[in-house]
Parts: sequence; C-alpha cells; structure tokens
Amino acid sequence: MQTNPTKNRSLNLLYAGMLLVSVSTAGCGEPLQEEKPIHYVDELGNILRIEEPEGEATIKEIDLGQFTITITRSESDAVLDVEIHLFGVVKTEHVEEFEEILEKKRFRLRHAVTLAIRNMERDDLSDPDLTYVKTELTRKINEVFVEPTIQRVGFFKFSFIDS
Repeated sequence: MQTNPTKNRSLNLLYAGMLLVSVSTAGCGEPLQEEKPIHYVDELGNILRIEEPEGEATIKEIDLGQFTITITRSESDAVLDVEIHLFGVVKTEHVEEFEEILEKKRFRLRHAVTLAIRNMERDDLSDPDLTYVKTELTRKINEVFVEPTIQRVGFFKFSFIDS
C-alpha cells in the first residue's frame, strides 16, 4: 500500500497546528489566583501581623489602637476579658486624610469598638478566622469615619480570657 507523501505532509501539518493551538491556549479562561495576605500568629493562634502580597502598594495599615474590654453576661455570671490591638487597611491616597480624622474621632472610634465587642457572643470571639468580628468592626468603624473608609480591619493582637 502506497501512501501519498503530500497527503501525509498535510496531515502532519494539521496535527502540528492543532497541537500548537491546544498548547498555546492551555489555561485560558481560568481565573488568576489572587494572592492572599500572610498572617503571622503566635503559639496560641493570635494574629500578630498581616503582610499584604507584593504589588499591593495601594493600601496601608493604620494603627487604630489597643483595647481591653470586659464583657459580662448577667444570665450566666460569665466574664470575658478581651484584649485587641487593631489596625485598619486604608487606600494609600486616603492615608493622610484618614489619620487627620482619626485624631479628631479617636474617642468615637474607641466607643464604637467597645460596643461592637461587648455585643458579640463567645462563639464570635473564638472563631479561628474571626470573620464576624472583623466584618462587624469594619462596619462599625466605617459608620464613625464615613469618608474615607477602611477596607478591612486586622489584629496585631487578639486574645480573650473566659472566666
């Protein structure tokens, strides 16, 4: 059986073209994975510091202060002592304005954070990711500041003692 060299060559070129197209389009349409912040924690799991991935030069962490809050529950006689050192993530272009407003509204900020923590349940405070705590604090702090707002909050330190 004889094969036509022109036909074989055409088929080889077709296969090579198909292979090139499939290799060059591999991964197309897949979303890029966004780099997550790196969390540094102590041996008890308390978040000490968060570092943003490289390329996030558009945000800055602003120290919002240290808080010691005692929560009492009359129905159970339980007492929770919460200690946090809080920071807010702000867009770089708003840092100067945010810091000026922070100085003027520091006491309102302290009040909002204290009330927010006192209204939380033990389960909220013991969540390893502190999802509800961070969401609620971000919301309450943004109610105080209105503009410019923080993107999110984080903790240099977070601990609580249940007694």
